[in-house]
Amino acid sequence: MDGGLLIPDKTIDEIRLLSSIAKSNGSLLSLQDIATLTDVNLTEEQLEAGWPTIPGLAETYDLKHGFMIEREHANSSSHPTILQREIEKRERGEKYANFARKLASYCIGRETKLIAVSGSTSYHAVSETDDLDLFCVTKPESLWMFLTKSLLFSRAFRLAGRDRPRICFSYAVDQSFAENEFTSPNDPLFARDALAAIVIHGVGSYKGLLKRSSWIASYFPRLYQQRTESADAGDVLEPRSKPSPGQKFLNLLLCFLVGNYITTKSTMLNRKFRKQSKSSSFFTVRIGSDHCIFESVRYSHLKTMYNKLDGKPSAKDDSISVSGAYGH
Repeated sequence: MDGGLLIPDKTIDEIRLLSSIAKSNGSLLSLQDIATLTDVNLTEEQLEAGWPTIPGLAETYDLKHGFMIEREHANSSSHPTILQREIEKRERGEKYANFARKLASYCIGRETKLIAVSGSTSYHAVSETDDLDLFCVTKPESLWMFLTKSLLFSRAFRLAGRDRPRICFSYAVDQSFAENEFTSPNDPLFARDALAAIVIHGVGSYKGLLKRSSWIASYFPRLYQQRTESADAGDVLEPRSKPSPGQKFLNLLLCFLVGNYITTKSTMLNRKFRKQSKSSSFFTVRIGSDHCIFESVRYSHLKTMYNKLDGKPSAKDDSISVSGAYGH
């Protein structure tokens, strides 16, 4: 490394972009992120040792405790504060994830295929106002039975302690919907969110979805390989029992009743944001018998940033992120 680490300009630009994305979410890019999200072909230790020799990065970013910190007028006095905020967010994220595990233990049933933490918690960048976002997959014709039960439990947990986070089932879909969404080429933000999910229940189903979504590897090959190790795509292709007419009817009835409640509450919350001039917090909700998906307006900006990653498959114009209401 006498001559410095040789990193292609394209990769340097990608690292800068990822740092900007992290900054827009109030977080910092780590060496671990660089090693797993880019094609630097270097370990965290190698990056840290050779950081001062990397043209295009060393003169713009300081490296402190494994995090990239953008220099501000060559003044590093703000570094301790920035690092402390990052540590606090990560500690809060761990607290949120532990709470999610407790809640999930009540929500899991025979219809549950997958429960995972998404959003800011999965990125370890949780601010004090963030919700705890959950990504859930159920068997066909079972989504709204699962959601009804889970919403009641989440409400009870919330009332039991005011210090507990607000829960948002930001991406809740049934198995057929999930397979269609994951297996069709999507945008890099969807790929990043899918890989960042913290799985609480249904590791086999999760890895199976990723294994059948090989397009994700074109964005983040190293992280994709890590998340799909020992994966078998057969889990999501297992024979399914045919839902009874009664089950289909109950699922549709709850979709109508609970779905209308969610839509009404979402409209009221958006009005509140409008009065508070929090336009970036606006969100939309898509509801059907096989899906309930939230997406914040802030995601439009993030998608634009992520779509600058080169050499990737075409993204779907109507893509929805598995993190849905992240930041809302």
